Amino acid sequence: MSSKKRAELIRIAVSALCFAVLLTLEHLGVFDGLGELGAWLKLLLYLALYVCVGGAILVKAVKSALHGHVFGENMLMSIATVCAFFIGEYHEAVAVMLFYLVGEWFQGYAVGRTRDSVTDLMRLREDKARVITDGVEVIVNPRKVKIGEVIVVYPGERIPLDGRVVSGSSALDVSSLTGEAIPCEVSIGDEVMSGSVNLATTLQITVTKTQRNSTAARILALVSSAGDRKSHIEAFITRFARWYTPAVVVMAVLLFSVGGLISGDLAEWGYRALNFLVVSCPCALVVSVPLAFFAGIGRAGREGVLVKGAVYMEALARARTVVMDKTGTLTEGKFRVTSVLPEERRVEVLRLAAIAEKDSSHPIATSIISEWGAEVDEGYTLTNVGGMGVVAEGERTVLCGSSRLMEKYGISVPEANAKCVVYVAVDGEYFGTIALSDRVKSDAGKVGKQFNDNGIATVMLTGDSAD
Repeated sequence: MSSKKRAELIRIAVSALCFAVLLTLEHLGVFDGLGELGAWLKLLLYLALYVCVGGAILVKAVKSALHGHVFGENMLMSIATVCAFFIGEYHEAVAVMLFYLVGEWFQGYAVGRTRDSVTDLMRLREDKARVITDGVEVIVNPRKVKIGEVIVVYPGERIPLDGRVVSGSSALDVSSLTGEAIPCEVSIGDEVMSGSVNLATTLQITVTKTQRNSTAARILALVSSAGDRKSHIEAFITRFARWYTPAVVVMAVLLFSVGGLISGDLAEWGYRALNFLVVSCPCALVVSVPLAFFAGIGRAGREGVLVKGAVYMEALARARTVVMDKTGTLTEGKFRVTSVLPEERRVEVLRLAAIAEKDSSHPIATSIISEWGAEVDEGYTLTNVGGMGVVAEGERTVLCGSSRLMEKYGISVPEANAKCVVYVAVDGEYFGTIALSDRVKSDAGKVGKQFNDNGIATVMLTGDSAD
């Protein structure tokens, strides 16, 4: 909670406490016991509290009226509460303003939390870039980097600008951009997107887009402007409020004048007209609809789902088929070793693979090391081979990586049915295969059932093999 919201909450709490004290004093007859002085004292105390609670609303109402926006929720609240003072219902005027202030605070708090959720996406944008100038690395603001300049990105850093790899090979975490949990292997000549995280080795990248036109910047702009793309119901509510608010004022005047003239009790019908104004105030209707969409967009952004605007969220209500990716959507996006072949060499295959992968932060590497679960032999020199895998040289020469690595060194390997496979070779000969897979999320079945129960068909698109 921000310091401003905390200060507002304290002000509301103190005002509520003062209001409770005044109500208690009035209920106990303290003011009545002081005669005329008590009546003036009660008026002054309630008026002071009213200004403290609703002063800002009165100012807003006056400013809006001066700018031609007479019929707004602030004006309706001001008219109703000021009139309440004139008919002697001081506590009603303060109570209405206090409840309105509480509602505004909760609304602001909800908007703030949603805005924070959207702001969290700013982590996609890197605030520095390492540019190679005359053979020397210089750290600059990404906005100052020009197309054609070469930047360096170290392991663990986020790529600040779109570009093309000119030196090195590595694995990139692109989950924050595409939702794909499996790291993307890149090497010389491959295009890379800003917002990706370099997982393995140092890369040199030639910049192909300025920060303003980069992938991360366009995503951030998309989410930031999502509130501007109003849904059909938002547009309707906006038009409706323009006519509704003046109509409410006119009806309140008619209620007071006609009812008062017929019954002869102007005070009673004035009180009813004021109640009608407060109850009919459209602020909840006008605010709640866009706030609901805004909160939805923010929550989706916090969960990694980017929504282009409220109109697209509204369209989801009409969806009858949902097509889902598997990895990271129905599954956790975290790998685990499912099989090691041949079975009789399981321990040795895992040990040698752990030796080769011990310095890697790649999710597949960490899964293998976790499965090994013991100390890793030292004394091996590790060489990363172009995004294909690792060569560990020591007592024996161990190759650990993809089928492309094995093909590069002329080693034939058996075909595997699993989507994610790591091959191990020793001294130029195939030694074993490690298959990895993802875990299905615990609530995946429940979510699918909820879709089906609501008449929405579910389809899964996956690149996995039939087995």
